[in-house]
Amino acid sequence: MYGSSETIQGLGLLKFLIKECEERGATITYATHIFSGLENWPSHIIYMARGKLQLTMPMDKVNEINNLSLMRTAESWLSKERDEERK
Repeated sequence: MYGSSETIQGLGLLKFLIKECEERGATITYATHIFSGLENWPSHIIYMARGKLQLTMPMDKVNEINNLSLMRTAESWLSKERDEERK
């Protein structure tokens, strides 16, 4: 497993995965807590919490709703989840 997306980018893995999606219609599931370099990559986003699907939508719709970076979007979801657990 790679330690960071910089390493993945350095190895050209993201370029390869993008090419596979575009040319072969592949679907890539990428679960991470590292967002560096991923801003423009996902077409859709899925958010799961407590073992349940919380959200699934196209990334452009996510951007319309909250106008935050991918990392800040994830932070807002995690913060909300933490706040709900504290209740």
